[in-house]
Amino acid sequence: MTVWRAAQERSLTCYRTDHEHWAESIPEVIQREIRASRLVVADVTGNNPNVLHEVGVAQALGKPLILLSQETAPESAFNVRSLRILTYDSRDLGQLGRELEQELTRVSSPSETLRAMLVPSSLGRPTTESIFVIAASPLSYRRAVGRSGGYKRLRRTSSDYVGVRGILQAFGLLFGFDTLPDNVDPEDCQDDVLKESMNIYCVASPKANRWTGALLAEYRDLWVPSLEFRADPASKNLRNVNISLFANGAEHWPPGWDRTSEGDRYFRDFGLIVRGPNPFDESKMMTIIAGRSSLGTEAASIALTDPRAVVDIRQMLQGLRIDLENHASPYWVVVSMKRAERDAKEEALRGTLQVEQVNALRPKP
Repeated sequence: MTVWRAAQERSLTCYRTDHEHWAESIPEVIQREIRASRLVVADVTGNNPNVLHEVGVAQALGKPLILLSQETAPESAFNVRSLRILTYDSRDLGQLGRELEQELTRVSSPSETLRAMLVPSSLGRPTTESIFVIAASPLSYRRAVGRSGGYKRLRRTSSDYVGVRGILQAFGLLFGFDTLPDNVDPEDCQDDVLKESMNIYCVASPKANRWTGALLAEYRDLWVPSLEFRADPASKNLRNVNISLFANGAEHWPPGWDRTSEGDRYFRDFGLIVRGPNPFDESKMMTIIAGRSSLGTEAASIALTDPRAVVDIRQMLQGLRIDLENHASPYWVVVSMKRAERDAKEEALRGTLQVEQVNALRPKP
């Protein structure tokens, strides 16, 4: 009950397989539940072989571990002796509860929150054999508008590049640099490459990344609402046409959005995050990070890798009964951000990042 109470105080659900009735064999159930869990608490008192095996399974899946024991470290099994173990006295469970709270806080840190967004538990821990791919084909301003000469001064990283950099940085922080995702430019690939089995982060709208349009089209056959980016008929610049987000065929804006403002798109814009199962292999994950403009894409890119934004998204998903740790539960998020007006640097203001909407995707009837 001490573990149960400590978990509940942090909005975690505690499962014990020996308290449930299952049709499958207990080993199968345990492995499945460990795979689906955010973290594993194991009491290794007495070096029970079954418990030690389950600890090994959790380690192989990259699950955060909290080990408990009534014995000192030298009495523990050799393979867990070097790990952090909370020793406790069964006559003083109050002290155990306090230490458990500290450990649960540690494993539920910002890094753990970020991990849940990028690599949910349902995927297991990335290894050198895993296939994680960042698909991006950054469309430069010079290519888009046909300007010669390029920019006259150095510009900070923005738009698609923020997404690529943020995902790589997060993977390095969370899993080490041996597990960094591959970088793929869809323009270098034939269409069938998209159908290969992979966990994919697709950065930018179909204007700059054709795979984004292809993935959203697959989702329109599977889930509602139907989401897509379309060219804006009112756009005056045919060379660098504006695009808009549509949901179920109607142009979509966040609630209360002033689309008539002169600052719309350039000084203030919103982006879209869509996460769910890869439509070509449901055991893998698909994440789309895109916007109506470069500012919208940057907003979505930052929200995906900002622990504070992910905490907000996670809380809203809980209200929809969607677990961030389960990649098979699809959802879509709209986030916004502002750019400084009359600022020669033309940089986005990260402090203005706002989670506007979090919505579930439901199976298409």
